[in-house]
Amino acid sequence: MTFNAHGNTCVNGSVSQRLAEILNQQISLARTGKLDQAMAIAGQVDEILSQVDSKQRAEIASDTVIRDLYNQLGLIISAEKNETATELSGIRKGKNTLRAYKDISSR
Repeated sequence: MTFNAHGNTCVNGSVSQRLAEILNQQISLARTGKLDQAMAIAGQVDEILSQVDSKQRAEIASDTVIRDLYNQLGLIISAEKNETATELSGIRKGKNTLRAYKDISSR
């Protein structure tokens, strides 16, 4: 068992450390609004997980550091999704207003 920079334990040493690095990269990208780039590197996680056995997967799934990072990423993505939905709603309202003005002016 190894320790990360925060003093938390990481199981499977290099596998968990690599997953944590990828999740940290995704979090940094997502925080700066670069969700496309964050999602593009998600395939690296799939590649890593395809190379571990079921026991290692279970240990990784119980790793609190990995779980916390994954939860952080999920919260950031949810916040971005909500922000995008709000912006789209504003655009739709603006389009409807323009249509209404157009209809009034064409009468």
